[in-house]
Amino acid sequence: MLGDLEKDHLAALRKLQRANARAVWETLSKDRVIAYTTVSTTLDRLYKKGYVGRDVQEKRGGKNYVYHFKNLRARFANQLLDEFVHIFGNEAINTFVQEAKKR
Repeated sequence: MLGDLEKDHLAALRKLQRANARAVWETLSKDRVIAYTTVSTTLDRLYKKGYVGRDVQEKRGGKNYVYHFKNLRARFANQLLDEFVHIFGNEAINTFVQEAKKR
């Protein structure tokens, strides 16, 4: 699962829809003291984990990444299911399916 800092980054990016690290940093720094490098690193980690997408823009002196929020319903559902099975075991899935069929 995600830590609080990562969740805050995702919430900011969801509001902005598409943004570079500086725009996310400006949003987050309204509520707390946070380093730009922390924001940049966290966005990169979220990208590598598959939680956000990014496009590369070539700029003078290097690259600029523009991040966008991904719809992750299926991914979150799978993570919750994995945790559910880990805690309650496979037999709990049968009970879950039976209850879902009743609805």
